[in-house]
Amino acid sequence: MSGSAGADGSDESDVETELDWQAHAIIEAIHDNGGTADTSEIRAITGIDDYNVVLYRLNKKLEPHGLVDLMQPDPDGGRPRAKVVTLTEQGKAFAERLTTDEDDSDDSPVSIIERIDRLEAQMNAPYGSWDTENRQEYEYVLEGMVAMRDFLREKHGEEFEEFMTEHTSS
Repeated sequence: MSGSAGADGSDESDVETELDWQAHAIIEAIHDNGGTADTSEIRAITGIDDYNVVLYRLNKKLEPHGLVDLMQPDPDGGRPRAKVVTLTEQGKAFAERLTTDEDDSDDSPVSIIERIDRLEAQMNAPYGSWDTENRQEYEYVLEGMVAMRDFLREKHGEEFEEFMTEHTSS
């Protein structure tokens, strides 16, 4: 991604660090599926079970950066069908770069340091790119959720723990 501008005017190197591993996995899944896949196929290929995780990455990250085009097929008997996702030319180039980076066998110290820096930036991107107001809001919501959890544990003990076991993945 040699510094050319993305569809939203951002530098492509910024896009690479802004996208998390799940967005990368989605791009690679579409690429490996011939450049087009519906959201059900993407979930099956990537192993990302949560439909909302896939939709968020598609609608809020990949499409705005011009990496994918989204198409909602007409309903099938009144029931909505899975969105169809197609890599744009920019998305194909990005996917090629991702797969080339994985196959890169340059183990020189400089190359390894660059790859570590790039991975570190990707890991920090979701939280690191937030402005102060978004960080404060996130921390406030998180503190509130922890307080509610503690309150419910105190008031409902075992019943709350059973509910959590039944309704959460961890």
